[in-house]
Amino acid sequence: MRKIVLRIISAICMVLLCFSMASCSNSKGINIGFNGKWIGTLPDVHFGIKSDKTEFDINNVTLDFSYGDGSVGEVGGYIGNYVEGAEETEDCPIVCVAVYFYNSKYGNTLGEARFEDYKNIEGLYFVKEISLDDYNENYDVENNIFGSKYEHTETLTIPQETFELTTGFVCIGVFEIAYIPSQNLYRIANGADKGLKYEILDDGKVKISEPGKTVYDDPK
Repeated sequence: MRKIVLRIISAICMVLLCFSMASCSNSKGINIGFNGKWIGTLPDVHFGIKSDKTEFDINNVTLDFSYGDGSVGEVGGYIGNYVEGAEETEDCPIVCVAVYFYNSKYGNTLGEARFEDYKNIEGLYFVKEISLDDYNENYDVENNIFGSKYEHTETLTIPQETFELTTGFVCIGVFEIAYIPSQNLYRIANGADKGLKYEILDDGKVKISEPGKTVYDDPK
């Protein structure tokens, strides 16, 4: 009887081992921004990125992107703009939230730059505009001991044009857009981006991976 019990236990262990090995063999993919406890307050924009693979056709780099507001406040309101000769700064309203893809080297050009059309910024590929009400109501991010939970997830394809060299970084950016009345222009007010490392392979495919702690410009 004891031998039978031992054989049953051994068989169960073998089955569990097989499942474990199968699980490990299928674990290849991309899983960013979901697991682990975030230390401190979540950033204004928090990102999660998932895919069951790491290699894609270069014209079909399609992943699941989760993102939203991890802060305690809401987006909207005003930012100040200095007007030369004026006694007070100008109130510039936040008009919407905009989503973009771009090669990381264009991130340094945003800053204080002004634009006639925030849907047509050189180097940035406009994805969509989100109203302030929609963003505040439907794009929350919560964090607990089990990881980050996103209210909004969508499947997006990174434009092929963002892969400018054989290796580098591409970003998804989620930004609040402010309108500057005195100039009739727009600027990026607040927000954040999340980078992914890319590598163009010999077979016309591209490999996507986590970027590490720092997203650099494309190597020159």
